[in-house]
Amino acid sequence: MVHLIRSTWAVLAATCFVGLLGGCERELPPATALGGPVVPTPAPGQGSVVFIRPTSACDESDYSVVVDERGRFVGNVDPGTRVDVSVSPGSHAFYSWSSLDLRMEVLTSFNAAAAVRVDVVPSETQFVTLNVIGAPHCLPWPIVEMTAARTPGALANAKDLLASTKPVIADRVAGQAALDAKPNLLQTNIELARFKLQQLEEAQAHDDRRAAIAAEANR
Repeated sequence: MVHLIRSTWAVLAATCFVGLLGGCERELPPATALGGPVVPTPAPGQGSVVFIRPTSACDESDYSVVVDERGRFVGNVDPGTRVDVSVSPGSHAFYSWSSLDLRMEVLTSFNAAAAVRVDVVPSETQFVTLNVIGAPHCLPWPIVEMTAARTPGALANAKDLLASTKPVIADRVAGQAALDAKPNLLQTNIELARFKLQQLEEAQAHDDRRAAIAAEANR
């Protein structure tokens, strides 16, 4: 595996600092263009999922790469942007990882990939936020978690984020070509994300069992 790339973080941070003297403006990630609806309208018989990455104090140098459960490119989501995708109804897994190569050989428990499962409903839009962990005490590298809006409060918060993020359009052909050009990196990140999803779902099942036992005991 490739060692953790820390130098990219430092170089980009320094570049942005210099740019602040004359106005620093981030460029959009590859395979990405500004545009798109405020809230997407799903295609007939389809549902849609919006991936939102709000800005934070810890996201100066990377963007999130989002793929579906088959490793198909969904979009590169920069801080302060969002991208949507139409998908068939049902349960779908989505994975994400940093545009920086965060694979490590020396710390086998380190897993910077993110994963989420979304229940897609026909003609409805679901929302997933990508939040950087650690703010305001930032880590040397960005770690993002994916969270589906499953409660009324989470849904309201996700909709509020629409006002503070810009919609972007993903060039899925170009994005997929870029992923396929590094097959080992793609496969490793997918495996890490699948493992992360397994861990999350096992933990949720454990919590559900404990809650059911407690509810039965209180009857």
